[in-house]
Amino acid sequence: ELIDYTCNTYNIDTNKISLTGHSMGGTGVWGTALAYPDLFSCIAPLSGSIRINRDNINILSTLPVWAFVGSDDTIVEPTSSINIIEILNQKGSNAQVTVFDGATHFDVPQLTYLDENINLVSWLISHSK
Repeated sequence: ELIDYTCNTYNIDTNKISLTGHSMGGTGVWGTALAYPDLFSCIAPLSGSIRINRDNINILSTLPVWAFVGSDDTIVEPTSSINIIEILNQKGSNAQVTVFDGATHFDVPQLTYLDENINLVSWLISHSK
């Protein structure tokens, strides 16, 4: 309802709604995309976790995903995102994961959002449903 209200109030292009977040927010990105798969043009979860099962794979298989994790994250297991991206790609999805070597859980947002080479905002706005 909040997204619908915001789109209607501010005349937002509903074909270009993307979602990103870190840690619990990253897990929330995965969960929200699973709950409303037709709402988003793409997602970028950071240090989030997701259950890997057939339903989740099928729901996410058509959504562009760019996940980010730190290899030294001891709070959220990086393999959660790494493994689902691998499975999504086996199904022909548009999914990628960036693993920051030696990065901890708390390093990931700065490494992702502030890196001009990654330029996540451009990636997010480049996708349409």
